[in-house]
Amino acid sequence: MFIIPPSLTYDRFVSPGFNERVTVKKSGRYGSPITDMPIGIISLSAYLKKHAEVEIKLIDFNILLNKLDIFKYNSFVSLYREFLAANDWDQYVPDIIGISTLFTTGYFNMIDIADVMRDMFPKSLVIAGGGVPTNMYKRIFKESTSFDALCFGEGEKPLLELVAANDKRQFLRTHQSWITSNKIACQESFKYDFIHDLDEIPFYDYSHCCPK
Repeated sequence: MFIIPPSLTYDRFVSPGFNERVTVKKSGRYGSPITDMPIGIISLSAYLKKHAEVEIKLIDFNILLNKLDIFKYNSFVSLYREFLAANDWDQYVPDIIGISTLFTTGYFNMIDIADVMRDMFPKSLVIAGGGVPTNMYKRIFKESTSFDALCFGEGEKPLLELVAANDKRQFLRTHQSWITSNKIACQESFKYDFIHDLDEIPFYDYSHCCPK
């Protein structure tokens, strides 16, 4: 399961500034979340499907926020929990939950989603990737115990190897592209695992971008 957190904070969503783009709903005026094409996720999805038998689902909370006619929640956490319960996501138990966070405006949303996922899916691995985890991993592990690991740099190869690993937790403990709290405590260094031949990446998996 891939998850994209809201791109703006709850406060900026319910109380947008005078110079910020807004969207008008039946319940009032709100900040407008960014709904760019999730290039990173659809690239990861295509790469995984090319090399492994996987079932992939995507939840983009930016799209959900834009689609809602009425916003009635006192926090994004309430939205996450109600959406997952109302749509029977709690009956779908993923092996891995990957949270994609590219920008710091989604930092606290990433933390909150990880906490919700850890509570709802205690047996799943909770990981995160993108620019924020790559650059802020020390702070993330100081503020949250919900992540099993964070990906250092691009994730196609590290994630595929994680999916293929028989003992996934042991794999996270040993692979140098996966950051864990224990590795930070031991002052281990981390390495990028690049795809050097870009032709290895198949066409993007746009199936996740089709409205349902």
